[in-house]
Amino acid sequence: MRRIWIALLVAFGIGLAWWWAQRETPQATPGGMAGDKHQQAPKTDSASTVGQADSAVQPERQRASAGPGKQGSTAAAAAAPESQSLPAPGLPLRETATELLAASRAGSLPATRRLMQELSDCQRQRWASMRMDMMIAFEDSPRAHRAGGERFREAMSSAAETVAELAEQCAGLPSDFDEAILFEVQRRAADAGDLAGQLSFALVPALSLGKSLQQLDRLEVYKTSAPQALQRALEQGSGQAVAGFMDAYEHVFEGWRGRPAEGTAMQTQAIQKMMETVRPLTPIQQVLGEDLAVAYRYALLCKRVCNGTDQARAEKATERLAVALEPAQRRLARDEAAQLYDQYFHAQARPDDIDLEAMRDAVLGFRR
Repeated sequence: MRRIWIALLVAFGIGLAWWWAQRETPQATPGGMAGDKHQQAPKTDSASTVGQADSAVQPERQRASAGPGKQGSTAAAAAAPESQSLPAPGLPLRETATELLAASRAGSLPATRRLMQELSDCQRQRWASMRMDMMIAFEDSPRAHRAGGERFREAMSSAAETVAELAEQCAGLPSDFDEAILFEVQRRAADAGDLAGQLSFALVPALSLGKSLQQLDRLEVYKTSAPQALQRALEQGSGQAVAGFMDAYEHVFEGWRGRPAEGTAMQTQAIQKMMETVRPLTPIQQVLGEDLAVAYRYALLCKRVCNGTDQARAEKATERLAVALEPAQRRLARDEAAQLYDQYFHAQARPDDIDLEAMRDAVLGFRR
């Protein structure tokens, strides 16, 4: 009996020792106590938070450790389309056109400007070559020798100079580098904020209205973008943009540009009436439509900010339009012109005029 009690006491002691050992040592099994989970959870959250914070700071550390040189190279890479090397100037366009066009489409404004200039030069050369061929063909005609033939010889000499000057630059230019590409680079330059691009795109776009059905895609782009381009040019302080708006909103034939003695007053009146009926409107006139009150507003502004030639035209326009408008319309136009002047011209230097006549010569084959 005593042995039984001793065995029971030993078993009880062993069980008590096992229980005590379990109480002192935390279990590594998933089924721990709720208190253990709550105590361990903050440690896990804290570790993940520190890891997230460290991972968030890591890019900043990497940028800081990169040093100014590496940061500069990153910025240079971001500006690569603007500053990438272009073909050497002076090379024939046939050798550089593809590369310049690719750079322009990649966002390089210098490439866009250069391609617009060189392609318009080559378009002028094509027109000059055609004019010279025509004049050679009619060199022996009575018209060529009328009044001594001085104007005819001057025109032929001018065409020959243009052809010779640009012969090497434009020789062998692929035929697909035509007005469609010129229109594209005009638009890209305008979108990039280039004043020459804005003015040439809005006022002398590379479009052939006689082929309008073949250019519907370009016409749609022009219709939606040209007014904004001209407005942005005005906001840069361009008097030429003001003159462009003045001309766009009044559809008037200003008169025959030939010599005054070429016809009688009746002939001049008949020609003027015919021209006002059948003459094609410019692209910007077709987009904006006629509004004499708005034209008067821009004519008043043009008298203050345009160059001498456009100021003279603005003077005639204000005299002509004042007769067609009511006093209230004229007062409102004066107030609006004053507001535009104060907003965009009063404290802003005027940019240099763009040679729009050269672009007109490239697109249309003649100057105004």
